[in-house]
Amino acid sequence: MGFGLIFIGYLFTVFDTAFIVNDSLLLFAARIMCLFGYAVLLFGLRKYARYSVWAKYSMIGCSLMCAFMAAEAVLQGLWHFGACGDALMYGIRRVTFPMIAAVFAAAQITLMYAIFDTGRETECDKVKKAGIRSVAATAAFCLINFAATLPFSLGAAFDAVRYGLFVALTIMNAVTVYTAYRYICLDTELEAERAEALKERTFKKDKK
Repeated sequence: MGFGLIFIGYLFTVFDTAFIVNDSLLLFAARIMCLFGYAVLLFGLRKYARYSVWAKYSMIGCSLMCAFMAAEAVLQGLWHFGACGDALMYGIRRVTFPMIAAVFAAAQITLMYAIFDTGRETECDKVKKAGIRSVAATAAFCLINFAATLPFSLGAAFDAVRYGLFVALTIMNAVTVYTAYRYICLDTELEAERAEALKERTFKKDKK
């Protein structure tokens, strides 16, 4: 169902170190790693979207995150080589960070809700519980993340705590994805069940 790719891609999103790093070259490398992570996430979500409408919504958010990460990587590269001044860079950040925070929230919450919904549909309590925990934790973090986009500084300590929460959330949600990978049946099993159900319906129809 794509959970393996989603798990790998999700782990790479932890490289979004813009919370605490202010070095242009490190930010450039971080954006490239994040771009790779969201691209892999998209490949996994393409498979998962066949089974969950919420995964389709998450695909939209992850596509936008890919675009943001690519644009941010270009800007960080220009900043590093002196083609973009500090004042311009900070002005761009002030505009783009709220948008990135909003898209991040949409992509993450819909993905975790998709996993919760799949757990509910398949009556898998472990996946359902992990999914709803991740939905609640992600929503709580996103509120904190939105606070950081306000037009005033909340201090270095706040940014450090926010990054620590981000890392903890990424690990927690990665575990949720892995739980879904472990306990939700594979594509081959789903196809076998569908083929068997189709065979039974055809058999009953022929008997009539």
